[in-house]
Amino acid sequence: MAYRHIAGRDMGGETENSMSRTAGQNPSPRSIPRGGTPVYLVALASLIAHLLTAGRYGFHRDELYYIACGMHPAWGYVDHPALTPLLARLAVALFGGSLVGLRLLAALAAAAVIVLTGQIAREMGGGRFASALAAVAVAVGTIFVSAGHLFQTVPFDQVVWAVAALLLAHIVARDDGAGWPWLALGATLGVGVHTKSTVVALGVGIVAGVLLTPMRRWLRTRWPWLGALLAAAIALPNLLWQATHGWPTLAFSRNSAAAYWHGRSPALFLLLQPVFVGVGGFALACVGLWWCFSARGRRFRAFGWLFVAAVVVLLAARGKEYYPAPAYLPLIAAGGMAATGLFRGGDRALPAVHPRRAARPPRPYDARRAAVRAGRGQRRADRLAGVGRDRQRGVPTTAARRASARANPDRELGRGGRGGLLRRAVRVAARHQRPGLILPVGAR
Repeated sequence: MAYRHIAGRDMGGETENSMSRTAGQNPSPRSIPRGGTPVYLVALASLIAHLLTAGRYGFHRDELYYIACGMHPAWGYVDHPALTPLLARLAVALFGGSLVGLRLLAALAAAAVIVLTGQIAREMGGGRFASALAAVAVAVGTIFVSAGHLFQTVPFDQVVWAVAALLLAHIVARDDGAGWPWLALGATLGVGVHTKSTVVALGVGIVAGVLLTPMRRWLRTRWPWLGALLAAAIALPNLLWQATHGWPTLAFSRNSAAAYWHGRSPALFLLLQPVFVGVGGFALACVGLWWCFSARGRRFRAFGWLFVAAVVVLLAARGKEYYPAPAYLPLIAAGGMAATGLFRGGDRALPAVHPRRAARPPRPYDARRAAVRAGRGQRRADRLAGVGRDRQRGVPTTAARRASARANPDRELGRGGRGGLLRRAVRVAARHQRPGLILPVGAR
């Protein structure tokens, strides 16, 4: 159990803290089980599947192109930034001309996206079911499967979006005033500029999510602005390369979009979203979008505006249909939260309070051990603390214990007085985590 290390201590500060937790306060972060084992298993299965099929056919033309660009390092290229060619150069240095070695990086990126999506669901307050459901939806999504099968800019761009979404969820969920997530978010956006130009849509989406939700109060602090400066500093080399070469990426994107969108319409762009994201993932994302704009998920409404703004930007820029796919990742995680309420007992799994303050469900193994221990010590703890007597009388525990302690402290504490018997009661109650247990006034 998480509190075993305090069960045998005396009536010091640590025991008082453990007793205050039993009265309804949130446990420490170490006592909250992570429950990420199913997510890691899904990611491992995805990684193995990609590696087993990585060498079934030869190099893709884009893979050869990135290898060639990696032989001529630069801060930018006409149709893509510098990170992917550098990774191709690293793969060649490590694995030579191995096709599986080259695609290993893409497979690792795909597995990382699965794990990050599960962690986003955890930050939103979800348990094992929510995170595992979101991970499975990403693992079988069309664009996410194909991204991990070819060495391109797409899998690494998805990692950037997933990391940014996780940091944003951390900021919203914890709300502890820490500034490091904003700096990490700025660094992620700066690295994203060197990954794929679609990171501009991510930046616009984050700005929209901050301005249109209560997150805008952060703008009165220095951390979002420092994060923006850090992002600009990291992206500066690529911007200088673009400026000195006449912004070739903008010209390439304009010409490519004109050729690609010839005979296409925005309606087709929207209709193909379930095809690229996957029917299950798209349905889960729709539920997540509704959940973000509902009363229960209003704390994470920034992700709803992020998605809307990103899709509008990519549609206005006439991007390809799979470009908005990374924006679905936080919505899939939110959909896992909403689906948890449908399949696992309704509102019990959806925290109505701050996710950091909501106690997460214990692991089954710990729950069984706690039940065995509670069965052995239940009667003794109730007799020593007087909880059973208060329950039989129908009197609230707090009022009954205080009144009884003031009226006859010797009878409440037993014949042993305020010595070892009371300390044993404290240790037994701390070991079994009795909710609602109130000690006598003199014992505090």
